[in-house]
Amino acid sequence: ALARYFDSAAAKWLDHYGALRPSVFLETWRDVFRDPGMLFSAPSEFFVLGVLPAFGHMFLHAHEIHLLGNMLFLWVFGWGLESRLGTLRFLFFYFLCGLIAMSVHLALDPARGVPMVGSSGAIAGVLGGYLLAFPKARIRVVLWIFFLFVADVPAFAFLLVWFLFQLLNAQHTLLALEGWSGIAYFAHVGGFLAGMLLIGPFLWKKKQGVHIDSKQKKGR
Repeated sequence: ALARYFDSAAAKWLDHYGALRPSVFLETWRDVFRDPGMLFSAPSEFFVLGVLPAFGHMFLHAHEIHLLGNMLFLWVFGWGLESRLGTLRFLFFYFLCGLIAMSVHLALDPARGVPMVGSSGAIAGVLGGYLLAFPKARIRVVLWIFFLFVADVPAFAFLLVWFLFQLLNAQHTLLALEGWSGIAYFAHVGGFLAGMLLIGPFLWKKKQGVHIDSKQKKGR
């Protein structure tokens, strides 16, 4: 109940300032391109309307099921990627994927005028990174085919099926006549592809850092 209170209170505060409204966000950044000095003077309006929504939407969720679903995916796939990248590098990777996912949503989703909340775009980036970082991994899932049962399946296959589902629904969002689906499928697609593209450089830098560190230890 306490978490719900703070989550809804924060959402009301951000919505009051227009911080989660993409139209306000884009207009604020348009002002930055016109006057780059805003980045250095950092007025409160720029922070509330331009910076806060870019990161703040990842910490807000529509309801408990939305939050629990995202945390389940982050728990299953995030810990492995974090152990591979290291905590700080993983956080940078996570937020960068979230920003790219948000940008894809704002560029392509017909419902981009609706306030966007949730960490699923960033977590989709974690899934995309996991796909390439652990191509032979297996995960345990609960399946329902006439009855419930638990099975170990290749993570590669599971993630490809998940991505295909998001891609098909994103296409349906463009063609649908009934309106907004309530799910930012384009953020999922954009985040997943961002994770696949970024994981290579992140892993390469990690290996380079380990290689340099081992040389320094040998030199001692």
